Amino acid sequence: MSTVAERTSQTLLEMEDDIYDVRRWAHLIDSLSSSGSMIDPGALHVISSPVLELAKRLEAGWSEALQRSGGKA
Repeated sequence: MSTVAERTSQTLLEMEDDIYDVRRWAHLIDSLSSSGSMIDPGALHVISSPVLELAKRLEAGWSEALQRSGGKA
């Protein structure tokens, strides 16, 4: 049986890729904004879906880790 600390650590480790993806999305959006070209609103809309899903996963993981550590979510 794993301890609370081990489960919390595992939850945080599972969030690692998503955390790095936030930076990658930011770089993409920054590149788009400095391209000097008009960006189709539909193209920006397509980007919003994966970013929102990423945010939901991070929020859920953070809440789970916080609850396991004795904090409130």
